[in-house]
Amino acid sequence: MSICAFIPDDPDGTGKIVGGVLSGVTFLLVVTWIKTYFVMMSNALTQFKITGEGTLNLSITDEVIDVNTETGSRKIMQDKITSLVETKDYIILMAEKLPLFAMPKRFVDAEIVSWFLNRYTR
Repeated sequence: MSICAFIPDDPDGTGKIVGGVLSGVTFLLVVTWIKTYFVMMSNALTQFKITGEGTLNLSITDEVIDVNTETGSRKIMQDKITSLVETKDYIILMAEKLPLFAMPKRFVDAEIVSWFLNRYTR
């Protein structure tokens, strides 16, 4: 059913034009949203690319998680973390549906992994 079904007298086809434009704009918005989500996921997984043996130092307080690697450092406010996603190789700290940080499990003790799972898995 097209939008022109709701406009009884549409001899010049403006209803079809409006419907086409709205469909195109909606499509572009959805594609942009999906692309943005996947770019953010990719950035979360590669922001602290650890080369070679690598190091990952965590300093955890009640307010902040300090992450230091050989390529950079980052502070993550604990009140911004809403959930956690665990994959085979990573623990991904999330803010709603957006990734904040992807932590490689190979650089973190099992005790730290279980602490994150207990604290942020609901």
